[in-house]
Amino acid sequence: MNLKAEAKIFVSESLNERGAVDAARVKAVCDYIEQKAPPARRIPLLRLYMKLLKPVLSREDAEIEVSGEISEAAYESLKDFLRSETGRSDLRFRKVISPELLGGVRLTCGDNIWERSAALSLKNIGNF
Repeated sequence: MNLKAEAKIFVSESLNERGAVDAARVKAVCDYIEQKAPPARRIPLLRLYMKLLKPVLSREDAEIEVSGEISEAAYESLKDFLRSETGRSDLRFRKVISPELLGGVRLTCGDNIWERSAALSLKNIGNF
């Protein structure tokens, strides 16, 4: 079996029933590679496995970008919105203060971006 096919199988074995990366499964895959893979294939296989696993992991990251400090209730509301829109309850959140948004918010999860800001409105006005 070629490295890519084998690494794809290991990625699928690293996911739980909800499609999220499971730390215990990743450890089991790494242990298996360490114990069973031929020594010359171990490093290339682990590198390819991590390369293929990285995009899957990024789907679990959500960034909440705001123009300034917001209340905890507003932050929780934004987190609930992202959970609802993505259908994922296992997101990892990171809050970022970005004054250039000019009184708005930008939510990013994987390839999806939701933005409501004065900066975006001003940019759109300039496109006429």
